[in-house]
Amino acid sequence: MNPHRQGKQTMMMRRLSALALAGLLAGPLTGCGNLLERPLAPATYRIEPALPAPPGGAVALPLTLQVVRPLAATSYDTEQIAYRRQAYRLDNYTQSRWAEPPAEMLGNLMARALEDSGMYRVVLGPEARLPADLRLHTELTALEHVIHDASASQGSEVRLGMRMKLVETRTARVLASGSFEIVRPAFSTDAPGAVAAANEAAREAVERMIAFCREHTPR
Repeated sequence: MNPHRQGKQTMMMRRLSALALAGLLAGPLTGCGNLLERPLAPATYRIEPALPAPPGGAVALPLTLQVVRPLAATSYDTEQIAYRRQAYRLDNYTQSRWAEPPAEMLGNLMARALEDSGMYRVVLGPEARLPADLRLHTELTALEHVIHDASASQGSEVRLGMRMKLVETRTARVLASGSFEIVRPAFSTDAPGAVAAANEAAREAVERMIAFCREHTPR
């Protein structure tokens, strides 16, 4: 074989071997890079405050009440935790979210609290498919973390708004309706601060809902 030609073949084989080795080394490194850059799963939070203690010696009314699944304004009918830094603009935390849409958690919370109150013979949750004498309809109109600018004396707060009506099922008559808004200061201007304040507001919302039902349920 021509020595010159043999030398060229040897050099070409060395280059191919070097390229193959570089490819083998680059593969694992690229994989590690993808693992390191993978975004973390968002933190998940619940609305589950300690419920108010039921009054002792309560006599249950011979009625069945169903807590209908709360409606929610479109901006709040999601697992996203909403915050507001400026008027007319609503944003969501990207690394934190609710475990379920807040309206669903509030509906189950209200059903449990009304059952514990001992006010009714039976309290049905939102998913029940049974007859009821009364139905409590609610709507979540606001649940957002309002963050003030640095010059404000208060850093941030959570605003929770609800509407409600108590309906007699047999006649479809609205016995009473109303609305309220609760504002609770947050201990920080981030998602954990928003969640803690939202739970405080939810506890007060449940207390107000129980008082509303107690006042307007026919005896």
